[in-house]
Amino acid sequence: KEYGAYFLRKRYNRVVLVSIVAACILGSTAILISYFKILKQKSKEIYTSIYVTMENMDAPTEHVFVPPDPALPITVQSEVSTRLIAPEVKYVAPQVVDSILPFEDDMVLTEDSLAGVISGQENIKGSGNVTGVLSGTGGGVGSGNNGLFSFVENMPKFKGGDINKFREWVQKKTKYPEIATIKGIQGKVYVSFVIENDGSVTNVKVVKGVDPLINDEALKAVMSSPKWTPGSQRGVSVRVSYLIMLNFQL
Repeated sequence: KEYGAYFLRKRYNRVVLVSIVAACILGSTAILISYFKILKQKSKEIYTSIYVTMENMDAPTEHVFVPPDPALPITVQSEVSTRLIAPEVKYVAPQVVDSILPFEDDMVLTEDSLAGVISGQENIKGSGNVTGVLSGTGGGVGSGNNGLFSFVENMPKFKGGDINKFREWVQKKTKYPEIATIKGIQGKVYVSFVIENDGSVTNVKVVKGVDPLINDEALKAVMSSPKWTPGSQRGVSVRVSYLIMLNFQL
């Protein structure tokens, strides 16, 4: 008792009990705080509906490019002039327009210019390899199989169907990035690509974009395309270029 040992032994059980109770209270408080934070975060989740519209730049029947005799070398002009006619088709979530437009980097696409393209009243010109559409052929000499064409006698086919089949496939493949929906990012992304004479999809590039978040999603969807049935001219498989528009809309 003189040294305090008796006093410590007497208070030991009480001190242990108080410590256990205090630890339980602190632990429960931490768990409850975490739980309410999770509930609050879930209540702020954003749900969006995505509408996708597509436009097909169908080839006019009177505008067919006829290649020269394959035995003779041809010069592929670096400047291309294209006329596009496209009825607008609206559906839920990216908008796809197929065409064959080489755009220049500093070219600005406006609603007025797009309307002109769809009606077929406006020619859009480009040169060289500005967008990669004429990569490896612009201004050079090659055979009929290596030239790049806009429209041919037998256009490429996707999984045995027409361009509508590709529209449906792109719609299912394209996902609207969650971060883009939270940030309210939307708009039209123009992607160019080439169907090679073996049916593979190459030269996939963004011609006109909005934001890297949805630009990359559009590229990923087109690049994942399986092989097409290649287009042909006079019985010879040829390369055909396309331009599609994916409209990301919240």
